[in-house]
Amino acid sequence: MDLEASNRDKIIVIGCSEDDIHGTTVKYALVSNHEVHVVSRIPLFKSYIKSVLASCAKEKTTLVLVYEEMKMLLEFLLILQSIESNGEEKNTWNSPGFKIIVLRNCDTTSKVNPLAESEVALQQILRFISMKLGATYAVVSTAKSFADPTGAVELVANVANQEKDAKLQVYNTHGIELCNEVMLHQLVPKDWDNWSKIGLLSRSIPRDSNGTMLESESEFMSLDDLFHSSFQSQESTESLLQFFSQHGLPRKITTRNDHHENLLTYADMIQQLKALE
Repeated sequence: MDLEASNRDKIIVIGCSEDDIHGTTVKYALVSNHEVHVVSRIPLFKSYIKSVLASCAKEKTTLVLVYEEMKMLLEFLLILQSIESNGEEKNTWNSPGFKIIVLRNCDTTSKVNPLAESEVALQQILRFISMKLGATYAVVSTAKSFADPTGAVELVANVANQEKDAKLQVYNTHGIELCNEVMLHQLVPKDWDNWSKIGLLSRSIPRDSNGTMLESESEFMSLDDLFHSSFQSQESTESLLQFFSQHGLPRKITTRNDHHENLLTYADMIQQLKALE
């Protein structure tokens, strides 16, 4: 047994996409005694992901899940569930044992308006999933460097430093530099969130009269039931995706642009809200 290898921390970056967001091959490197894997195109590399996860010491492993497509994020969670359950049906996704960071990369869209229902709906759903996984949720921009193994190590270390405050953090328009030009705009630490806080988002923005968002306890209970059952069959996963779609979430981010439009500050948001009165 390679004792040196067993003592290394592992970082596994998963681009939750069918496309080659982070390259067409798996990237692997040893960086500062960290073993780093960067993978996208989940369907193509499913066997590789399973083998790496199965060999990990959970307490020494950080998973960085980069949101691109909800279907692919759920596909990865299905892989994680299969590793955890060893084929048995049991509830394992609440505490999978790994440290997990769920990243929302704002560079994946040409326009980011945090007041838009679709953006708030996405934040609600990603925060819900993060809560179920016991994960940290972060919104970043100019984040190309985390696809690089060295950048991934810096990102994980700096997120850990930022969440020591153990409370919600939202930064100014430009954010703060997290590492290597990656800008951090929002951080929800592990164990900070709850349904009430997530539901509050839907009551803090101007709403389309036909819009449906997560705000009532019954809606969260329905989502919770669907989430737990979504790992039992393809039909259940489709039901969960349909629920997300009904609550304002597009199936896939379709516009990619290297130019980032800055997130609004709270002051900017308040000004926009007042203009609607």
